[in-house]
Amino acid sequence: MAVDSSGNAYVTGSTTGSFPTTTGAFRTTAPGGGSDAYVSKLNSTGMALVYSTYLGGSTGIEEGHSIAVNAAGYAFVTGETFSSNYPTTTTAYQSSYSGVGADAFVTKLNPAGSSLAFSTYFGGNCYEYGWGIAIDNSGSAYVVGYADSTNFPTTPGSIQPNYSGGYKDAFVARFALNYLSFTTQPGGAVAGQAFTTQPVVAVKNLDGTTATEYNGPISLTIKFGTGAVGAVLGGTTTVNAVNGIASFSGLSIDKVGTGYTLLARAGSLDPVPSAPFNVTLGGPASISVRGGSGQSTLINTAFTNRLQVIVKDSGGNPVNGVSVTFSAPTSQASGSFAGGGSSTTTALTDLNGVAIAPVLTANSTAGSYNVTASVSGVSPSASFNLTNTVLANGRVNLHLDPMVTGPNPISSTQILTATLKNRDGLPLSGVNVQFVISGANSQTSPNIQTNASGYAQFNYTGTVTGTDTITATATQLSGLQFKSNSAVIYWANSINPVSAYLKRPEALKVMMAQAK
Repeated sequence: MAVDSSGNAYVTGSTTGSFPTTTGAFRTTAPGGGSDAYVSKLNSTGMALVYSTYLGGSTGIEEGHSIAVNAAGYAFVTGETFSSNYPTTTTAYQSSYSGVGADAFVTKLNPAGSSLAFSTYFGGNCYEYGWGIAIDNSGSAYVVGYADSTNFPTTPGSIQPNYSGGYKDAFVARFALNYLSFTTQPGGAVAGQAFTTQPVVAVKNLDGTTATEYNGPISLTIKFGTGAVGAVLGGTTTVNAVNGIASFSGLSIDKVGTGYTLLARAGSLDPVPSAPFNVTLGGPASISVRGGSGQSTLINTAFTNRLQVIVKDSGGNPVNGVSVTFSAPTSQASGSFAGGGSSTTTALTDLNGVAIAPVLTANSTAGSYNVTASVSGVSPSASFNLTNTVLANGRVNLHLDPMVTGPNPISSTQILTATLKNRDGLPLSGVNVQFVISGANSQTSPNIQTNASGYAQFNYTGTVTGTDTITATATQLSGLQFKSNSAVIYWANSINPVSAYLKRPEALKVMMAQAK
């Protein structure tokens, strides 16, 4: 006997007399042939039959020995039959009587008891009896009994595939009475993006109807050996079925490939594959630096390494044929690309998603700056940090003017000019220059950048009478410094003739040194 969650009782056994049946039951009259099995369902009070039916053939006897019921009200029965016409279904594992002795039977009745959802013989060339049956949450039936047939059906890899030769052997068998089915196949797969058609998987009874009693988990994986190596199935890959149906959402695969197949699994049911499908390349979703950032070069000189970026789709796959725009600043320290001399250029990505800019040449302004690489619709862009530097020590000229001046009246302003040029006499712009004044009016200027003419100017006011000695120091971004000649400025309370100034020994020393 078995009892369902509502307290209804299910009973099986055998009868030889006039057994009570109900209208609409699978078999309301005795098939004949001796005793017949029966299945009866009583309500929770035990006062009335919900259904009651005969179960058997007309050419032999049947006995029902064990019964189980699932959450949907399907009754599972096992026993033995000697009839050659025991009722079976088109989905039967063994549709014909073995012809010798008794065969076990396994039968599943629908919840109304009006039809067979599954029914099969199970035996060999001698006697088999089914004595116990149980079911799991996936709808598989487990049957135990005994057999003494030498050709009793067994499966490869079972613990004892052959008859022992004794009086009788026990057997254990599992019948997968439900199966998985992709009722909606996956489709519209673009790498890294959710499928446009998300799969739906159902648990089916063997007659093709949905096993509504199944509300357990159904999971999906990429079938081994299909699609691209190392591909990952993203999204929620395990879903609890509702009335036997699992609807998936947000599934995606990160790698481009052909012939992908998803494999559905649920409990003890056999895994089932989806139809094959392809995952195509998506549009550009990211751009990043691949090489060339962090370089420095002398002004008016080409950078050693070309700027490179890689463009990928949302799944991390390289995207070819994408136009990448490289843009350098339009003023101050910058550079120009070969093939047009512009601060902007474009390049297409190759099969590896890599775009390489033409050779970039630094302009005549020293300093650090960023070159950006961008793709339409993709954010953020990639950025290269580059530096233009001046020539090495000993190959530039930093000259300070005026070399000697004064006397200047105190509270007046003196303009100092430092001129920075390379060995070819060309001005160097964008280089920091600092003026250091020692003497009567000691002070240090802030960094002042040379302009396009290579000039850096500093204005300062003398507030104390006396002599100042001034030097200028140019510092390039690499940290290398260049020092200028010295200049001397004399400050007085009132303006005196130049001859008076020239009597000062420090002024004479400076002028003699400059003359040499």
